[in-house]
Amino acid sequence: MLRERGLEGVEGSAEAMPLDDAVADAVVAGSSLHWFELGRALPEIHRVLRPGGRFGFGWNHRDTRHPTIARMSEVIYAAQGRADRPHWQSRDWPAELTASGLFGDVEHTLIEHVHELPREALDDHLMSYAGVAGLPDDVRGRVFADVARILDSDPSLSEGGKLRLPFIVAAFRATRI
Repeated sequence: MLRERGLEGVEGSAEAMPLDDAVADAVVAGSSLHWFELGRALPEIHRVLRPGGRFGFGWNHRDTRHPTIARMSEVIYAAQGRADRPHWQSRDWPAELTASGLFGDVEHTLIEHVHELPREALDDHLMSYAGVAGLPDDVRGRVFADVARILDSDPSLSEGGKLRLPFIVAAFRATRI
């Protein structure tokens, strides 16, 4: 697909990028940094960035400030045997990046948006969460039913057969030192 668009792609990982030193103006990681082995990934990202290059990363997640979305999240977390939010949300990412000595000037912003999807696509949307997809079939079925009931009980989240779910992107940008 990349080649069809005139772009080059290579196989690698955050911990071992098949790129020369100082060749990139930016490295971007979407909803993935929490999976990286930071002790290896940050030096590797630093290596491929040019001096002053930027490392951008972030996560798209449900806006649990909305009470109905908070209830939806509680059902999802309870089915996974946990009562709290994902660990990546509680980490101090600016401190972790600056502690490496490789990055500075870490900026953070929250971008609110509405994720619109057809009501009948709710189960597919829920399957996009690894924690839900990994549940046993019977437990996952209960999550689907409970979340549907919760969302259907709030008319502010639906319009004309579409769900309008409040989401937030927590976005970060750091500069290579």
